[in-house]
Amino acid sequence: MLERLKIQNFQRHKLLDVQFDPNITAIVGPSDAGKSSLMRSIRWAATNKPRGDGFIRRQADGGRMSVRLRIDG
Repeated sequence: MLERLKIQNFQRHKLLDVQFDPNITAIVGPSDAGKSSLMRSIRWAATNKPRGDGFIRRQADGGRMSVRLRIDG
């Protein structure tokens, strides 16, 4: 089970830290708020696809990006 997601400089997210509820978590927001990029970051971290640096936020300090997942502790 996915417990936590921490994103830094991934697409539109400068810094985002999400702790998921063990039962259900809903991701809602207006258009262009970053919902799809949040899902894309999970897929990128889990499968390393697509490869490359195309997801690094343009204004990223030092060009560094990270996506961290905590799964089952």
